[in-house]
Amino acid sequence: MVYGSTYMANNAVDSICKMTRTNDTLPKLVGVTLVNMIASISKDKAFALRFGASSKEPMRPISILVWVVRDVLTISGAFVFPSRVAKILETQGIDHYLARNLSQLLCPIVFQTFLTPIHLLGLDYYNNPGDLFNLRVARIARLYPFTTFIRMIRMGSAYGIGGVSNSNLRQFFHSKAEGSEWNLHY
Repeated sequence: MVYGSTYMANNAVDSICKMTRTNDTLPKLVGVTLVNMIASISKDKAFALRFGASSKEPMRPISILVWVVRDVLTISGAFVFPSRVAKILETQGIDHYLARNLSQLLCPIVFQTFLTPIHLLGLDYYNNPGDLFNLRVARIARLYPFTTFIRMIRMGSAYGIGGVSNSNLRQFFHSKAEGSEWNLHY
């Protein structure tokens, strides 16, 4: 549900921006993040309530706020930054399609180096209410290496491989429906 709804929102925003020749940065950041956030935070809330240490407690607003920040940055890493990084790679002489695919694969993975602690912080605020921040940091530091590795695999699959597949399928179907004119905008 999370990834399907996120890709549908991204594709809709992308198509509308291309048709209206509008910069897609802000529309993607707002529209796709909103859809992703609702689905993702609902999932995280359900998991925290079901499996968390404080499973009888209601979801804490601080956890939701932390996850909002995480989701804005996740969408940036999956849908906004890859096209910008691809343009930079192209200026370095890398082929357009290789640059696009490479940046789409790597950006969601690299972003996990700083998104994982944010994700863990949201969980920690829920599971350990009232703890001092230094205790939170110690717990997050202990979990960071393995959790980051797992999230890199997860996000690399969902937004890296999924993003490359989505882009290639969109380009294929648009070129069939619209002719070669559509490819000029990719």
